[in-house]
Amino acid sequence: MTPRRSKRRARTSTSNVGLHLEATSENIASHMVGNRGKKTSGDKRWDGVDETLNSASKDYKKNTSQKFRSMDNSCYSIATGDVAANKALDGIKRTLEQAKKELHGKIKEIHAISDINNKRYSCESCGPAAQAELAAAMSAR
Repeated sequence: MTPRRSKRRARTSTSNVGLHLEATSENIASHMVGNRGKKTSGDKRWDGVDETLNSASKDYKKNTSQKFRSMDNSCYSIATGDVAANKALDGIKRTLEQAKKELHGKIKEIHAISDINNKRYSCESCGPAAQAELAAAMSAR
């Protein structure tokens, strides 16, 4: 006679391994819950487990909610700070652009005056015209 395969071995074939493991883990979990619920007088394994789990869960929830609240507040303050900083930077940018335009205007004016001066001193025939041009530029200023 050949030995028979047990049903247990047949259930754990490669196609059913996942289902078997899932069922086994559910059995273990229900067995643990069952044992924890019974709490025989001599069995001290489960004493304090529920209380420890509950307090740890409460502490975790409390700490994470506080962390998220503080993160949310800091993100809000960073965001509003960014808005204020951007407004300030925009103001500074506008001021700098205005100063740049004014500076370019002054530089053009200086170049024009220096060109006129160069003409005035470069040749005698251009001198009187350059002086009139210079006087016009200075009065327009």
